[in-house]
Amino acid sequence: MSTALALDHVAVCGRELAPLVAAYEALGFSLSPIAQQSGKRSPDGVTEPFGTGNRCAFLRHGYIELLAILDPSLFDNQLGRFMDRYEGL
Repeated sequence: MSTALALDHVAVCGRELAPLVAAYEALGFSLSPIAQQSGKRSPDGVTEPFGTGNRCAFLRHGYIELLAILDPSLFDNQLGRFMDRYEGL
């Protein structure tokens, strides 16, 4: 018996959102408005804005998330460190 896996979404990460948006709009994708991310840094912490944000291309099943650093002065949830290691892959 096989079990099919479903892919919820794929994230495309960049240091700046504008070039990602331009590329995906040129490919014909319609994107959601910018959404700044927020969350808690610890289970008992307060919800705070993060320096990261996204725009998404919603598909019939799943979506493509364009994720970038919007404000480098805010917590980036390790996206900067991830980009240092994997940018360009």
